[in-house]
Amino acid sequence: MKKVAMNPVRVGQSHDGQLEVLSGLEVGDEIVTDVVSYLAEK
Repeated sequence: MKKVAMNPVRVGQSHDGQLEVLSGLEVGDEIVTDVVSYLAEK
């Protein structure tokens, strides 16, 4: 599983305003998907 910063909004701070938040939420969704996939493989 790839290592991703645990604060997804922080990852999106290179953008301004709403884009920052949307970017962070997208990364957060990727983390959730990765975790679910990882647990499903166990």
